[in-house]
Amino acid sequence: MSTEERKTAVPKKRVSIALPDSDPSQSQNSQITPQIDISGSASDIPQSSDAENKATPTTEVVTSSDVPQLDKLGVTRSTTSGSRRSSMKPTGENLLRSATCATPKSAAQLSLGAASVAPTLARNAIVKTVPLQPAASMGQVTNGGGSAMFQAAGSTMSINSVATGYVNPLFQDSDAPIVKKPKINKEKRMSLGAALCIPPPPRIDNNMNFKKVFMLSMGAIGMVYGDIGVSPIFVLKTIFSTFIIEGGEHGGHTIDTSVVNETVILGSISFLIWVITLVCCVKYIIFVLKADKNGEGGTWALVSLLPLDNEDHVLFKYRVYIFNLAIVGASCLLADGFIAPAICVLSAFEGVQDYSEGHLPRQGTIALACIVLFILFMLQRFGTSKSLKFYGPIMLLWFLVIAGVGLYNITLNYTVLKAFSPHMIVNLFTSNSNNAFGLAVTGVEAMYADLGHFKTLPIRVSFLAIVYPAIICSYLGQGAYLINNPDAGSHPFFNSVPQPMKYVVLVLATFAAIIASQATISGCFTLIDQGISLRVFPNIKTTHTTAAHAGDAGSVYIPAFNNALMCGSIILVLSFGSSEAIAEIFGIGVTITMTCTTLFYILAMKYVWHQPDWQTYLFSFCFIILDVFLFFASCRKFASYGWIAILMSFCMFYMMYTWYTTNKEISDKLHERLLELNELRIHVKHIHRTQGTVVFVSNTDEDVPNVLRICAQQLRSLPANIVCMTAISSTAPFIAEEERVVFRTVDPVAGIYRLVISYGYAERSIDTVTAVERARKRGLRIGAEERPTFVVGRELVSTKKDEKDFIKKFRVLSYSAISSNTEGKIEYFNLPAKDTLEIGAQMLL
Repeated sequence: MSTEERKTAVPKKRVSIALPDSDPSQSQNSQITPQIDISGSASDIPQSSDAENKATPTTEVVTSSDVPQLDKLGVTRSTTSGSRRSSMKPTGENLLRSATCATPKSAAQLSLGAASVAPTLARNAIVKTVPLQPAASMGQVTNGGGSAMFQAAGSTMSINSVATGYVNPLFQDSDAPIVKKPKINKEKRMSLGAALCIPPPPRIDNNMNFKKVFMLSMGAIGMVYGDIGVSPIFVLKTIFSTFIIEGGEHGGHTIDTSVVNETVILGSISFLIWVITLVCCVKYIIFVLKADKNGEGGTWALVSLLPLDNEDHVLFKYRVYIFNLAIVGASCLLADGFIAPAICVLSAFEGVQDYSEGHLPRQGTIALACIVLFILFMLQRFGTSKSLKFYGPIMLLWFLVIAGVGLYNITLNYTVLKAFSPHMIVNLFTSNSNNAFGLAVTGVEAMYADLGHFKTLPIRVSFLAIVYPAIICSYLGQGAYLINNPDAGSHPFFNSVPQPMKYVVLVLATFAAIIASQATISGCFTLIDQGISLRVFPNIKTTHTTAAHAGDAGSVYIPAFNNALMCGSIILVLSFGSSEAIAEIFGIGVTITMTCTTLFYILAMKYVWHQPDWQTYLFSFCFIILDVFLFFASCRKFASYGWIAILMSFCMFYMMYTWYTTNKEISDKLHERLLELNELRIHVKHIHRTQGTVVFVSNTDEDVPNVLRICAQQLRSLPANIVCMTAISSTAPFIAEEERVVFRTVDPVAGIYRLVISYGYAERSIDTVTAVERARKRGLRIGAEERPTFVVGRELVSTKKDEKDFIKKFRVLSYSAISSNTEGKIEYFNLPAKDTLEIGAQMLL
């Protein structure tokens, strides 16, 4: 090339052109509407004379082989022919195909002339003629009356073409009409830990020697069996409370022997024995404890075993119903958390009243119970993990004592051993005393929920060797004593204790009731903490009282729910005044939760472990019938204040359902507007960039956080370094260390980075600052002394004015009220408050 030709040569620029398809039905004079996206640096455009700016039109031919590629890239094509009108718009899923053409040296006015389709070309071949004309540094793109302004901003030029319909999605208003993205089945990116087949570490190592099994068994005795361990204090008293009449020696009460005789007593004891055996020993110890997720148990672990995320699986279309059923089970457990401390503590202090021989009135018993409950809940803020080492020995002594007392009473009347025969249960159907048998298995869900803390073997050993024999001996002993002393029905447990052991048993019963209450409170805290991770429970303040693992027993403290439990338990004690009265509302939630667990386990047998059908049907037949029977037996309490337990469970369910459903709607709504990282790479070229590093935070699995678009729309600029950070909770309880922080550089030139923080639902510990520091070491271009700014979003939701669905309007209103009284994302992600900006965005659902 000569020197003169080199001077007059036209520099090349990158122009992205989306070309439409030709239609045989169109005439040759059809007008083609293209879309143009020009990016370049203002400094790259040299000044030149008018003579040098004379450029000839440039022609580009797109053959039929290119058109399918445009389709594959997700570009919609349309033409304007006669009365047929449509527009070419990007679908937002993929980048436009880049085409190279000649542009003038200076920014110019481009007049897009009519394009003609040569009849000699093959079908789908298009010829584009683009005459280029010079203009000033600020120009206009025209095409049949449409125009769009562009100008140099800093070192970047941007074009928004009204004529072509192109609008930078970063500037698009949130209320503007959107083009919904087509659903594309994307394969999940395999993380480093998954690629290396590195399983997440369990809470407790499976390799256990005798000493470790013994220590874990002692811990399980202290924390797992609180409710079921103190149930012998009030179960038989509640069963026979409706048949007590005045006039006995013990407390002035006796059993009406015309209704309750030896046969009924033996039938009741027999039913208790077999219910505990089938539910606890067979269903939970043998079967349910096998359904662990990386060593963890509980409602969320059992649901996470099911293949609900596989779109090809039959359970996928029922995933919403299955998850809502899990919320039902969790809400019933939380509702029982209000009742269990009240009935446990009050039943223990009723023994003090019985032993005082009338010196302690009923009001004194109620006052003592309320004082102990108040102190117990106030101590929660200091943590209870350090005191766990005392729970095991105390509860072990308790089980040994009640077993000894039971054996002593059995020796006084061996007739009670007939209760081991199942045929004695038939006699119960002639009486009305079968509405309290569900109380015998209260707390059985704790064996499964605390699986991750104590492992399967220690739970099985401790229950079968200590807890189960002690409870059975206690019920048999009370039955034998009732047969010999029908007038002891006011409190068969304390009345059956020999005189020398009365005050020892009374002290142990008080401590056992307190420990049982503590176990229930800690279980509720753990369940809520996991629910927050799964975005099922509102983001209320959660404190880890020790430096131990986030999910360790006794290490989680939730102030708001602790205060709610305290007020609810004390109100129940003051309102009902006796353990048998509170028992009328206790047990309904337990049977509902057990039924949910059975249903989930059946689904796991069929669709996860692929057990033979006969095994699945046999398990279903045996335990569904038992759970349903216990549930309907408990429902008989509904008329006598049992509706209070249902109401509390419904309130918990509605709050969790509202939070989960509305958050899901918000995520689905945002998904329609979200950009992918590849789209962001091209769109940031058309926006002003400022100095600094900003981390845009999101808690949904999205490539580009929605808050980034809001900042671009409002500020009309973006920082030099853009870090798209996502913190997501896994359906697994734990995450391998290699998977916790994943960082990659998307575009080093554009300054776009991706940071993903993963955590299990049982270990909600998000350390965002540390994750950014790790990203700095892995290639994030940020100064040593520079502190990044964190930006998070907060969605302010409301319904449309013309919304006719009253239930939806009330749910969204409830969500707004709950959201305004919970922690924001700054606390949720543990972000530094002085370096964090929270942006609210109004959203219509």
